[in-house]
Amino acid sequence: MEPVPTHWAQPLDLGTHELAEGPSWHAGRGELSWVDIMAGAVHTWRPTSGKRDTYACGQPVGSAIPREAGGFALALREGVAMMGPEGGLSWLARGFVPATHRLNDARCDARGRLWAGSMSLDPDGGPGSVHRVDPDGTCTEMVTGLGLANGMGWSPDGAVFYLIDSTAKVVLALDFDVERGEVSHRRTFVDLGDERGFPDGLAVDADGGVWVARYGAGAVDRFDARGVLSERVHVPAHQPTCPGFGGDDLRTLFITSARQGMDRPESDDGGLFSTQVAVPGLPEHRFAG
Repeated sequence: MEPVPTHWAQPLDLGTHELAEGPSWHAGRGELSWVDIMAGAVHTWRPTSGKRDTYACGQPVGSAIPREAGGFALALREGVAMMGPEGGLSWLARGFVPATHRLNDARCDARGRLWAGSMSLDPDGGPGSVHRVDPDGTCTEMVTGLGLANGMGWSPDGAVFYLIDSTAKVVLALDFDVERGEVSHRRTFVDLGDERGFPDGLAVDADGGVWVARYGAGAVDRFDARGVLSERVHVPAHQPTCPGFGGDDLRTLFITSARQGMDRPESDDGGLFSTQVAVPGLPEHRFAG
């Protein structure tokens, strides 16, 4: 077997976070956004000017997804809220998250519907699930029985929905009906049960490669469309949380990380990183509300 190509991500001077997640690129603004989950903060950064902003959410925020109307769709602890371009929150869907859980990772499909996963705040709080939240606020439970619903994304043709269950240490694949917003035929795409760390966030590139953050293993791995390991990025942080493509050509892979739960975190733990990749990522879908 030939060795897997490897390279190193480089630190970005964007501060230290307890639990940074969800790097998202706003092509029209040339802006990267991410969240610090338990701090309830959304951060933005424009590489060309260095301009940075931080928006407070008032409660844990799992993801911040760009909206067609400007601002963000937020996966908060209690549900989904809209944030305007200058801040300010209004609830879209609330009451579907059990008190024992919070929303975690989220992404939008090609029709602008938000898919948000939930996780328990307590080891005995019960399984998580994935809800589809439509622009009118209609909320539908779509995937159940997940230990910890985490990273998600779609194949380039939109026919496959990828979803990580961090507790089970698997990347799942489900058939996706983009017109109806429905999933079926759940199966395992990659099983990392014997590997160090846990799979966390993911991103999909234009060739169908699935990039998976290996929390606790200091790496982001690329699996080709067959589920075979094809590339590895070493991250100078123990707990990388999520990759995301950005830059004008979508060939910059941004990576968030966490320092939560670490007895002796090092200087780069909880930072953001980047590296250049050969295959570009896919443009992110925006929330239609």
